[in-house]
Amino acid sequence: MVISVFFGVATVLAKSDVIKSLIEAEATILGFFGLITIYVLKSLDDKEDRYVQMLFDLQMKGKQDEVILLSGEELRLVATENDKGIKIRRESRGGFLQSLIDRTNKQKKAIVRFTRTIGAYLVSSILLSIWILGMPDVVVAGLLGIFAVYLFLVSLVSIFQMFGDIGKMRFHIPPTR
Repeated sequence: MVISVFFGVATVLAKSDVIKSLIEAEATILGFFGLITIYVLKSLDDKEDRYVQMLFDLQMKGKQDEVILLSGEELRLVATENDKGIKIRRESRGGFLQSLIDRTNKQKKAIVRFTRTIGAYLVSSILLSIWILGMPDVVVAGLLGIFAVYLFLVSLVSIFQMFGDIGKMRFHIPPTR
């Protein structure tokens, strides 16, 4: 908030130069964010298609009901009888692939939720910045400048938070025997 107040006041004092730079930065971040979001959603679509194809192949071979061993906490580990500290559960291969498909759909929904919020922050910040350029009242322009910079900074923090959450959503299919 302190940074927003400082830059909001700076936008009023050096209106045209700072606001134009802020608008350029906001537009660049919005474009970059759009590209990254499209890439992540495309990757998740490809992953889902691969899981659906694997499930279809298992169903055609009639092996979807074969049992595999999974640890209770991490889907990417295949537990053996020697692993005393890991809770082992049995699951059919088809059920496991279906759970991966469901999880991929949840990931896509989470990305879309993040994208809507961050996109609204960035677009609002851009629109406020453009509005400030034509604002004759210095006090109102200063308050709007503070709010525009605040929205921009919140969107940047939210983008990095989304990247962190995307990194945590990784999981792998265990090797089959």
